[in-house]
Amino acid sequence: IIQLACILPFWVKLYLYRFHGQNLIGPDDIPSWCLNPLEAYAFSTEEIKDTHQENAMKFTTSMLVPFALFLIVSLIYTFLDMGLSLAIWSAASVGTPTEPKGRDKALRSLILIKVVFMNLMIFLVLASGIYLVMAGRKYNYGCGMINDNMVEEFESSAWYKMFSVTMVTYAFEFLLWPCILTNQISSSIVYQYRKNAILEKILFHSKTGKIMEELPQTGDKNTEACLGWCCGFLRFLSCNRLGGGNIKAKSDLKDAAVAIMDFFNSDSNFDIVLSDLVIAFKLLGRLRRERKYKLSQQAKSDERQRIISNSLNEAEERKSEEKRDNDDPEEALGDEVSFSDVTENLWLREQSSNNLTSGDRRRQGCGEPFSVNDSNQSFDFSKEQHDVSKKRLVGQTESEKFLIQQAARFAHYALGVYDIYPGALMATGWMDGGLKGLFHPFADDSTSSVLSLSNSFRMAELGLHDALIAFASFRNDILATPYAIIVDELENVVVVSIRGTASIEDLVTDLQLSPVSMERVKQVCNFDVPVEYFSHRGMLTKCKWIYNDLHRRNILSRLLPSNADPDCGRGACRGFKLVFTGHSLGAGCAAILSTMFRPKYPDLQCFSYCPPGCTASIGLSKDCEDYVTSIVVGNDIIPRVKVQNFELLRYECLFLLARVKLPKITVWKDLRKPCRNKDLEARNKQLLYDKDEVPTETFFFQELDSYRKKRLAITNERFPPNTRLTIPGRIIHLIPKDKKKFSYLPYWECREAFHELTLNAEAVVSIFELP
Repeated sequence: IIQLACILPFWVKLYLYRFHGQNLIGPDDIPSWCLNPLEAYAFSTEEIKDTHQENAMKFTTSMLVPFALFLIVSLIYTFLDMGLSLAIWSAASVGTPTEPKGRDKALRSLILIKVVFMNLMIFLVLASGIYLVMAGRKYNYGCGMINDNMVEEFESSAWYKMFSVTMVTYAFEFLLWPCILTNQISSSIVYQYRKNAILEKILFHSKTGKIMEELPQTGDKNTEACLGWCCGFLRFLSCNRLGGGNIKAKSDLKDAAVAIMDFFNSDSNFDIVLSDLVIAFKLLGRLRRERKYKLSQQAKSDERQRIISNSLNEAEERKSEEKRDNDDPEEALGDEVSFSDVTENLWLREQSSNNLTSGDRRRQGCGEPFSVNDSNQSFDFSKEQHDVSKKRLVGQTESEKFLIQQAARFAHYALGVYDIYPGALMATGWMDGGLKGLFHPFADDSTSSVLSLSNSFRMAELGLHDALIAFASFRNDILATPYAIIVDELENVVVVSIRGTASIEDLVTDLQLSPVSMERVKQVCNFDVPVEYFSHRGMLTKCKWIYNDLHRRNILSRLLPSNADPDCGRGACRGFKLVFTGHSLGAGCAAILSTMFRPKYPDLQCFSYCPPGCTASIGLSKDCEDYVTSIVVGNDIIPRVKVQNFELLRYECLFLLARVKLPKITVWKDLRKPCRNKDLEARNKQLLYDKDEVPTETFFFQELDSYRKKRLAITNERFPPNTRLTIPGRIIHLIPKDKKKFSYLPYWECREAFHELTLNAEAVVSIFELP
């Protein structure tokens, strides 16, 4: 379009010359653009003819021919290129993204014409244009002595600028194919080099019988450097307010660099382009929207069945209504069903016995088997999704209602440790060292075994009249993390609240995601379990620092002596219970710390708000269900972030491309059209094969199957089942009922529900939402 817009004005100008009976070269061989009509009287015809005849003849032979060649060939090329592009587009729309169906044969011929014949025409256009400018500058564009400034005047005009734009576009097209060819050659060289390197390792292993040590990976080092530069850039943008000055890229960012290189390094070469990925993500979003709609329809059906079932016994119905009228409306969580209400009556009907524990009930309600040891299961891309229609509302019993009330109260402590508490302590002048300082009212009373709360900071100004801050440390680096000890006199608990990600150091800690063994922690903390525990490396590092800091300052032991240690003194909070809480990174640390303090405080509890999905191993996560409760808000991305979920997302997108049964242009048009929820299933069936009907003889599917096996082997080797990290404890999923009013419905959920990684704005916004 740009080329056509720049070339057509030249042809229009020529047509106007001919329309007015004029020529570019007049009868006396004088170029028409050399004379200004207002100044033509200053020269006689004879003088012009005598002085310009020689230049005019040279101009005619050296400029008009390349000028005519440029205009004619460029116009022909532009129209041919537009027609050829439409032909390539039409040929590319044949078949599906993964099934050519004769598309390749037509495309090869068209691309061959594009590469050979059309590039020859571009070469003629470029050569004629370059020669035209050289000759024009040599002969003053045919004006000779008539206009000495003709070169400057013409090259500053709009005509020359349009000519230059056209030449630049032709040069870009001409150089594009050599660049593509060079890239293909370099890729082939790199691929052959990798094959030879793998072959050398195999030969070395077969000859020596020893495993060859991995050489330092240049890609990992480069990735570490890039991540370090990103941290430095964040530090610059924040004017050093977010920290980041003590980060060492080589050691602190090694886990993230290895994970990134492992994710993107692959020998598979799928024949897909950017438009294929766009279609895959759009189809994935529509399929998940269809699942949500089916879930809501199932909830409505279950609600109708519940009403019918309850109407059979009118006396029981009136009794339940009277009880519901007497209860606090905020506690009647089980009465508000709008997402997937699987009623207790229907759920209990599926039980084989009534003597199930609360943990068994919770697992059965979310489709989780009773006695399956997940640590023996290997990672698999093709694992079916759990039955989301069997989710059960929290609040069916009095203990569950009390659990929700506690979770709502402790959420204030989890969020307050970010900015509210340090700001309040700074405003009153009780904290030393600024916003990253220390609040230690017992610093002068380090020898006493009994601590008094008279010097503690009461949070009446913050709306909590029965709570006070007994200790707070807001030091923040790679090892240290801010935390506060809060005494809740209303609930008779001592709360240890740990801050989440709020600095560059915390972000680096999040990226230290490799699983590490907790064997040394088990020895120090004196808890003996037959299963080996693993946890997030960065979180465990911070938990060790908090554990050592509490032990060194001896505050928690004197404030809340253990029942098993009567020699620790009476204590200001003796008889209270211990609660750990935190949000995001702090949630993961709180879950691990509660396990570390469990032998000393057997009745402790932990409320973990939106913990990362790579916090603790499956063995630890199941064993801590009795005292750790994780709360996940909506589509928050943090509980879903782990390496396996990214692998699943990539495989799901590639498998969706294999399921497409219509041409890509048809799929794109269908995705752009609005679609009602009730039409989602029918529209998706028109675009996609069923999972069992996907053609397996295509080259793409065979490559995908080979790729799946390779990635499975790599993932299971790098992350054995017993080291694979997940969300700790029992899980409550808060489904938004009315986002404007911050109203949610709590459901028991299983870990398999958080395997779907959703990459959209809602998932990011949910990070900052905590009711």
